[in-house]
Amino acid sequence: MMGVNQLNNYEHKLIRVKSIYYYLKRKKSEVHTHELADEFGYSTKTIVRDLRILEYNNLVVNIGRGKWLAG
Repeated sequence: MMGVNQLNNYEHKLIRVKSIYYYLKRKKSEVHTHELADEFGYSTKTIVRDLRILEYNNLVVNIGRGKWLAG
């Protein structure tokens, strides 16, 4: 069973991942990992981890050199 803090962390991550996805959808052009890190205030490692989740689910495409597009 998840504790209150774990549930909040899960919800926080889910909101962050969804926000990144919607940001990419709105841009309709390639977005660099650093731009996302600046926009959302997280490290590039955190952003890449979230993008990998979206990529695994075929929602974004890594077009190389830190650039991403909504799928």
